[in-house]
Amino acid sequence: MGRKKLKYYLSLFYPVIIYRENHLFVAEFPDLDGCIAYTEDEEKIYSLAMETKEDWIEIAYKIWKEIPEPLSFDNVVNEKEALDYFKKKK
Repeated sequence: MGRKKLKYYLSLFYPVIIYRENHLFVAEFPDLDGCIAYTEDEEKIYSLAMETKEDWIEIAYKIWKEIPEPLSFDNVVNEKEALDYFKKKK
């Protein structure tokens, strides 16, 4: 089976983690190795993250790097859910 088209990968929704670290706002895409954006401007972090994700995918596609499918949201939990889960395991 051949490789999927670039347009396919650009249309996928990849989860992004946005947080503040010191004076910067950081956006990381866990599924896209090394795909990280940062800025001091909170209002710009989301648009910068989306632009960075698109650039990452386009470059990976051009150099034939494997582009993973996004993580299923079934596996995403918030901090409270994670803590509750590990408390139950004890």
